[in-house]
Amino acid sequence: MKKTSIALGVAAVAAASTLKAAMPLDDLSVTVDFGYESEYVFRAVKLDQQVIQPGVELELDGLYAGVWGSYGISSRERGGRETDFYAGYTFPLDEMIDLDFGATYYYYSGDDESTFEIYGGASFDFIGDPSAYIFYDLDLEVWTFELSGSYEVPLEQDFALELSGNLGYQRWTDDMAGGGAGEFNHYYLELYADLVFDLSDNASFSVGPRLTTQRIGSSDDGTAVRNAIAGGSSGRELFWWGAKFSAGF
Repeated sequence: MKKTSIALGVAAVAAASTLKAAMPLDDLSVTVDFGYESEYVFRAVKLDQQVIQPGVELELDGLYAGVWGSYGISSRERGGRETDFYAGYTFPLDEMIDLDFGATYYYYSGDDESTFEIYGGASFDFIGDPSAYIFYDLDLEVWTFELSGSYEVPLEQDFALELSGNLGYQRWTDDMAGGGAGEFNHYYLELYADLVFDLSDNASFSVGPRLTTQRIGSSDDGTAVRNAIAGGSSGRELFWWGAKFSAGF
């Protein structure tokens, strides 16, 4: 799995470079990422550990599409072999606000069922780059509301400290985890602090710690969702680290 994931990352970089050179579109941009995370945490839920995460995205005049993967080095848990296909369209509402609409197909190899999610949101040209998004998973029937922001602190030479975070809310039901009719409010906070080094005008490397905390409030006596996403408790904190190489063409 490790050799396969590394090969996918190298292939993504090569394919992006070839595609950019082959297409006579000056406005086409291609972004390639290749990351490592000591834990794979998605919306405060731990899906796997020690994963490699390659991705490639194309963007042209506000239209974008991409493929992103998370591949466990040794684990076979949910999220251990995940490939996401997404596409969307972003456009300016005015000088300060951009709107974004799109969809993501989460494909899991093995026994886990794949899901399809639609989303819409707005980003604001203010300090902290705030954004607000709404997601709806058509298969899991879960609404997600998320606020995000980031702030970059320039350091000496080609270094910077990037601080970012997400504040989210979800409505889960025990039916999703096969445990009855209980319902849960899932609140979560994700925080990231990355040291970013600019390798060139179009490439960078970042590394840093991550922290997430969540709280789950139930409106019924069901417990399956609580067990699935918080180890049976009403709250859970996770601390891990990650690194990523990014390049644009």
